[in-house]
Amino acid sequence: MAFYGKVVIITGASSGIGAATALNFAKEAATLVLTARSLPNLEKTRDNCLSLGVKNLPTPLIITADLTKEADIEEIVKQTTSKFGKIDILVNNAGANKYHTIENVTMEAFDFVIRTNLRSVYYLTTLSIPYLAKTEGCIVNVSSITCYRPNANTYCASKGALDQFTRVSAVELGPKKIRINTVSPGLVNGTFQKKCGMADDQYEKMLNDAKSSYPLGRPAEPEDIANAICFLASEKAKYITGVILPVDGGKSCV
Repeated sequence: MAFYGKVVIITGASSGIGAATALNFAKEAATLVLTARSLPNLEKTRDNCLSLGVKNLPTPLIITADLTKEADIEEIVKQTTSKFGKIDILVNNAGANKYHTIENVTMEAFDFVIRTNLRSVYYLTTLSIPYLAKTEGCIVNVSSITCYRPNANTYCASKGALDQFTRVSAVELGPKKIRINTVSPGLVNGTFQKKCGMADDQYEKMLNDAKSSYPLGRPAEPEDIANAICFLASEKAKYITGVILPVDGGKSCV
């Protein structure tokens, strides 16, 4: 079991990429800490992990948290370390978007996206560093190819900053033997866009357009991104740090 005995925090674990990532780590007997805002959806992810029937899989710890609130972020680290005594892997997956242009954005929407996609990652990472240093652990962030194929103003800015945060942190944390990398997905089949306010017909058009605009002829499934996250968190990637890995079916090439 590749992650047996490893304590893994996954933010945004209630659906999509986060839930798929939890299942992947569960298959390898990781000790999971699942956090998001929706308790029912977190419970579903936990139950799906346990239903795999993996031997020696601990019951995942659920922590409901709003990552725009510093106290909630602090609680994630506090509960994790109080129960398990360590942190081996941090997956900063939670994300948010508010569709707008630079001319019609409200500062409330701007602050919400930045606090969720960037500030929370920065703070949770900072709080986790002392524990990751002890375990020589690693961090995997989830960004987006919209950093270099822009289509949503504040979202792109937040993810571009996240990529640079990964690079700078890799340099700073390397001497502590902490690795940090980023997975950069393209369009992922799921509910993220609709949760962020995209109309159903517009979302369906995006999915259909992906058949011709993506070299591999389809959007990603959450499992495609989860596989990359687990690889970067594994011993197979032990000499990889500071990398922004596109997992986008070749979209960044066209």
